[in-house]
Amino acid sequence: MLTWEHIEKMIAHQQFIREKAEIEYKEAKNSVPKDLWHTYSAFANSNGGFILLGIKENEQGHFPELLISGVNDPDKVIDELFSQSRSEKVSKSLLKDNDVKIFQVENKSVIAIYVKAADILDRPIHLNGDYRLSYVRLNSGDHKLTSSELRSFISSYSQKDADGRIVPYASIDDISLSTLDKYRNLLKAHNSTSKLLTLSDEKLLQEIGAYKKDLAQNSEGITNAGLLMFGKHYAITSIFPHFFFEYYEEAGDVKRYTLRITDFDLEEGNLFEFYLKIVPLIQELGKDKHFKLDNLTRTEENEITDGLREALINAITHADYFNNVRHLKVIKTKDNKLIFENAGVMLVDIPTAIAGQRSECRNSIIHNLFHRLGLCERQGQGVRDIYSYWQSRNFNSPLLESEIDYTKLTLTFQSGMIADFEEKFTACFGENFSELQPIQKDCLLFIAFNQGKAMFAELAQKLPQYPRRNITLALARLKEKGLLTSSGSPRKQLYTLVNLEWIITEKSQDDYFNPPFDQLDKASESKGAPPKKSKVKQVKQLPQNKANKLPPK
Repeated sequence: MLTWEHIEKMIAHQQFIREKAEIEYKEAKNSVPKDLWHTYSAFANSNGGFILLGIKENEQGHFPELLISGVNDPDKVIDELFSQSRSEKVSKSLLKDNDVKIFQVENKSVIAIYVKAADILDRPIHLNGDYRLSYVRLNSGDHKLTSSELRSFISSYSQKDADGRIVPYASIDDISLSTLDKYRNLLKAHNSTSKLLTLSDEKLLQEIGAYKKDLAQNSEGITNAGLLMFGKHYAITSIFPHFFFEYYEEAGDVKRYTLRITDFDLEEGNLFEFYLKIVPLIQELGKDKHFKLDNLTRTEENEITDGLREALINAITHADYFNNVRHLKVIKTKDNKLIFENAGVMLVDIPTAIAGQRSECRNSIIHNLFHRLGLCERQGQGVRDIYSYWQSRNFNSPLLESEIDYTKLTLTFQSGMIADFEEKFTACFGENFSELQPIQKDCLLFIAFNQGKAMFAELAQKLPQYPRRNITLALARLKEKGLLTSSGSPRKQLYTLVNLEWIITEKSQDDYFNPPFDQLDKASESKGAPPKKSKVKQVKQLPQNKANKLPPK
C-alpha cells in the first residue's frame, strides 16, 4: 500500500511507478481536470489511493515515461478542488485539509491528493447526483459500474440487518420442524439449563429472532433470518429465487469434482442444514496428523478447527441474500486449498476486518443464532480469529478478497511442508522431538521455516499465541535437549537448529512462510498510529492548518 513517504520519494527523485490500483497521474496546468472526479469516485468506492496533479506522460520512444509538467498556480487549483468536492459534483466530500499537499521540484509544483476509501454508508460515491455515474478502481483504470454491478453494490450496502424483516405471508408452516429440533439439540448440548429449551416452537422462534412481532406495523411473522436458517426449501426459493449454496471437492482433469452437495441435495435446503452437512466434511479435510484434529465439539477443538468453523459461519452470516448473485460456495481444491465464497462485498475494509477493530455484520440475527450455540465469537472478531488461528498452527496466511459482488476467503493447507519437517525432525531426533510440548515443536518449526535460524524477537512476533516467558522457557528446554544452539549476547541471542544442513532444504523462507499480520499493522496504523517520518525534504506544502497529518500508511 502506498504511503506519503512513497509519494515524497517519487516526486523528489522524479521516478514514478506506473499507474495502478492506488495511484493516478494527471496533467493539470491551470485547473482541476474534469476526469479527476472519475478517479475520486473509483478510489472512494474501492480501497483509496493517491492522485498526482502536474504529471504527464512522455510518449516519445519505445518506453513512455512520466515527467513533471507542473501546476502553474497550485493554491488556485486546490481552492477549486475543495470547492468542487463540496458541491453537487460528488455525492460526498471526503477530502480534508491534510489530504492535499504541494511539492516543489525544480521550480515546478506537484499537487498530491489522498482519497480515502469511503465509509460503507456513503457508498457508492457517485457524480452529479446520478448513481449511474459510480466508478470503481480496477488495476490502473476507473471503470463505471454496470447496471447489474450497481444493483449488487447498492444491495450489499443497503440491506444490512434485512434478515430481521418479516416475510409477508410466511408462517410456521414454512419452517422445517426437523431442522428446528436439530437446533434445539445443539442448544441443549451447549447449555442444558437454557430456558429456551422449555419453550414451544413458536416461542422459541420468537426468542431467537426467527419470528417477530412488529408493534409499530401491527404485524408478525417469520423473519428473513428464520426462513433462511430453518425454512423449507420451496418457501426459501419463493422469497429468494436466487438462493443457492454448494460444496464440492475438485477432482483431476477428467472429472470436475469427486463430491458435490447443493441445496437441492438436502432434505430441507436451508442454511442450518447446510452448516450441519458441511462441518463434518471440513473436519474430514482437516484430519491430518500434522493438524492433530479431534472433533468439532467446542471443548476439544484446536486452532485449526476453530478457524474452519469461523470461516464457514462467516460466509453464511455475511452473505448478501437479497441480490441476484448466487450466494454461498465452499470448495476444496485439488491443490490443497479450502475456499469460502459468499455474495456481497465486505462491509468493512480488509485490514480493519483482520484487525477486528470494527464490526459490520450483514445478517446479525443469523450470526446470533450461531452465537447462541457457542459456535462463533462476538461480531467483528471472526476474520481476525481465522488469521490468528491459521498462523498459530499452520504458519500460512489466509487470502481475503472482496470485490463488487462477492467476498472470498482462501485457506491453504500446508500439510506437505509441515510433514516434511516433522519427518526430518523425527528421523534426526527421535523421541527427543516426538515428546516435545506443542510450544516447543512450534518454535522448532518456525526456526526451520526461517532457514534454520531465528532471533527471540522473531519467534515472539510470529508466535503471538504464546507468552514471551513461555517461549523463553521452551527455547531453553530445546537447548538442554540438544535440538538448538545459541550464540550472541543474552538480549540478542540467535537460535540455530542442530544438523541444520540436513534439515533445511534449498527452499527459502518466502516459499514456506507468509506472515499474515502485515495487514494487521496497516489497520493499526490507519487507526492513529504515528507514521514514519520521511527522509525526503518536502520543499513546500500547505499551511499548517491544511497539511498536518498523513493518511493511513
